[in-house]
Amino acid sequence: MTSLTQFEIPFLNNFVIKGEYEGNEDAKLLVIFSYGVGVKRDSWGMFDEISDSLKDRSLVVRFDYNRISTKENATYVLPCSVQSQMLAQVIDHFSSLFSPTNKAIIAHSMGCVVVG
Repeated sequence: MTSLTQFEIPFLNNFVIKGEYEGNEDAKLLVIFSYGVGVKRDSWGMFDEISDSLKDRSLVVRFDYNRISTKENATYVLPCSVQSQMLAQVIDHFSSLFSPTNKAIIAHSMGCVVVG
């Protein structure tokens, strides 16, 4: 059984992409989840089950596109173009850390638009 490892990747103007990854760090497959507006990485439901089924044979990455303020109890949705840049940054980061030969994105709802 693997455990979640937290990560932070510096991004535009002092913004940080926060997320976690789990699974087989030696795997040749990198799987990144891309989800819809207002969803936090720890409240995915079906993505949890998919992740659990993949983590033994791949490296699974989850991260938040949106800025979530618990202090203000608000979610700030970033423009789609910025979310696409974030996805590219996450792909580059994990590709350089672990050198997977294959990459897959599992997208849902607005996450499909970001990938497109």
